[in-house]
Amino acid sequence: MVRRFRFSPSIAEQWSDHLTHRPRVRAAYPETEYVAPRKPVRVIGQAAAERLAPHGRLAYARLILHGLSHWPTSSLETRWERDRDRGDKNRQSIPTPLAAFVARAEWVPAAPRPGGPAFARPGDLWHFPVGGDEAEPAFAALVARSVRSELDRQRTVQNVLRAAGLNVWGEREYAASLVRHLGDVAAQGGVTDSQWDQFLRVYLRAWSDIAAPSGPDLTSVDDLWLVLRHGASLEASRVSDLAASNTCIYLAEPADGLHLRLLEELELPLLLIEGDLDRVGKQLASGLGDLVRIVDHDAVGVAPNGLADPGDLLIDELRWLVVLIAAAADHGRGLTMLDRPFDELARRLRHLRVRSYSTLGLTLFDHPTALPGSRYGLLAQPDDDNPAVLAPALLNELSGSELVVLAEEVAVAVRRPDLQERVRAAVLELLRSGNDRPEPGDDDLAIAEARLREPRREHATRGRWSAPDLDTGGHYQGQGWVWIAEAPEHEL
Repeated sequence: MVRRFRFSPSIAEQWSDHLTHRPRVRAAYPETEYVAPRKPVRVIGQAAAERLAPHGRLAYARLILHGLSHWPTSSLETRWERDRDRGDKNRQSIPTPLAAFVARAEWVPAAPRPGGPAFARPGDLWHFPVGGDEAEPAFAALVARSVRSELDRQRTVQNVLRAAGLNVWGEREYAASLVRHLGDVAAQGGVTDSQWDQFLRVYLRAWSDIAAPSGPDLTSVDDLWLVLRHGASLEASRVSDLAASNTCIYLAEPADGLHLRLLEELELPLLLIEGDLDRVGKQLASGLGDLVRIVDHDAVGVAPNGLADPGDLLIDELRWLVVLIAAAADHGRGLTMLDRPFDELARRLRHLRVRSYSTLGLTLFDHPTALPGSRYGLLAQPDDDNPAVLAPALLNELSGSELVVLAEEVAVAVRRPDLQERVRAAVLELLRSGNDRPEPGDDDLAIAEARLREPRREHATRGRWSAPDLDTGGHYQGQGWVWIAEAPEHEL
């Protein structure tokens, strides 16, 4: 077909390459010659466009974009038909050399990106609509902003570029392409420290789109880079490398649960996905086989021996830790909690017990395992009514770094894992005094509470919690404290 027309070698090669990568035309009469009524369209300059200087390439791109908004459909596809005067013409639509240029040439202006090209094929770029609520992902290969503005206005042009391979940010049909692109970006070190939060939100959303019942399917996963969580760190790993090293990966939904905490503590490779995990697991299994494991609450077992019953009330032994966690929750984002959520948190903290054990009996997929040494054997058991922290020693025997980990586990046990980082900083501040078993006064607590980022409001929280005479429900007015209720024994 290509040889029938006298095009320059570069145009002929580009056209032939484009046709080769398209689905094969199924002619109903392969023994009959097919002809085109007119010569397929090309545009002047397309053979030299990629060799122009940057300002010339930009000007040429503008001409193409303008033309795509005005040229008829026949400029991008031509009708080939059976060479017969009568009977079935069996017309076939074949892309023109112009369509080959639009899809195969590196002519679309790209947004500036460290290490990224100034121009690229449509299939190597992403259209991110201008003016939306989501911040532009600077780590992604986007079309230049000026061009994206034009694509938002000229839907016809956008559709042409979509047909040429342009990816569209945020649309489910492109989720598999986005997962692949984000993995490539992470593997190349294209995400800065300040961009990781946005990257992970986008990555989770893309995987969740794939996990939806009508989501797109992954293809050829062997060369797919997965961005996996290993505890607090992230690592990009290629599926083929994971398979070669016989490394298991774990799929889980992002939710509170011992199974997630254990995977994080053990720093096992974890991929978070919302949706049908089995659907994603089957697709990844084409490259990883049985190295893909789906994790839920049932995957983890805890069967402690020698467990203290009922255990020690935290508020009796470490009242100051209870106050710090309440302060972190009450003012962590600059807004005082409403009374009802605060009361629920207070109830959990009042009832929380530390229960000692002799052996933890921890299993993952029915195989015995252990907590990392950095956790000192402490393990939260969240519960709305009777939260607990399991410990290898009595509460009054915990000290130093063990108290730091205890504070984090208490936050998890009362279903506020978001407080872990701040209460950790506050306890570390108290330990700076050199006392491994601190007994802080009000001034010490004020300094520690400053680590909760709202030091001006610490008195209000302690006022909601406490009065000088707890057993009699006494009142205290001063320093901004407000005692709001009488308190029976063990309640504040």
